Amino acid sequence: MACTLLISSNLQAQFIFDYSGPDTFYLSPVCTAPFNFGGQPPTVVSSIGANIVTPPTGVDAALTGYTPGGLITNVENPLTVYFIAEDDAIPANRDTFSFEIYFLDNTPPTWSSSIPGNIVIDCVEDIPAPVDLTAIDNCQLISFPVSPTDNPADPGPNCSGAPINIIRTWEAVDNSGNTAVATQTITLLPDVQAPVITEDPQDGNYTCQSSDFDGWLASQLSAIENGIVETCTYTLTHDAPPGYTGDCGMITVT
Repeated sequence: MACTLLISSNLQAQFIFDYSGPDTFYLSPVCTAPFNFGGQPPTVVSSIGANIVTPPTGVDAALTGYTPGGLITNVENPLTVYFIAEDDAIPANRDTFSFEIYFLDNTPPTWSSSIPGNIVIDCVEDIPAPVDLTAIDNCQLISFPVSPTDNPADPGPNCSGAPINIIRTWEAVDNSGNTAVATQTITLLPDVQAPVITEDPQDGNYTCQSSDFDGWLASQLSAIENGIVETCTYTLTHDAPPGYTGDCGMITVT
């Protein structure tokens, strides 16, 4: 960012003004900064051999709003600095120079909510619902909600294979582009536990009509997976002839 030197309209050729920077300063975590030009204050010399009179030569605190060495607060960028120059000529020459400097916030937001810890689960149904966290910007002193994203977004049931790590990420960005990131790892273990048959199927006699037979089959399915109704696939086989035509005889369902 280049320093912008704005010369006032009453400029006189008797002065040579210089401010070579820096023009950008970073605010503290409490959004303040010392007004000291980084140890490189503006300079002014006479072009006619006169002596510069100090004071009044220096920063005009009334026009600038701050006194050198003071603390910059409630920053509104850019800050226009007004500098008075005066010599000892008779009559005295006097002029005002102005230039702009910037104060930047480079402190990321902070979290006011507790960040969920990492967890290990057995079933996809146990993935906790996403919740918003609250972040606070150090300069504006405002809080704002942050919604998470999951990667992978929809892992599905882990019916076989290695554990699946779901990374839940919250990213808070303030108006200065500073970013704070919080993450939670949700580990979905593979399902290696056999289902439990909770009720033994009952024998039944039905005609070879598909609707009756299918209804009876559906009523016999009673099992749970790891204590919940699972979404993993299951198979049901029987030895009924195709189409259920004729005398079906004894049909075994497994």
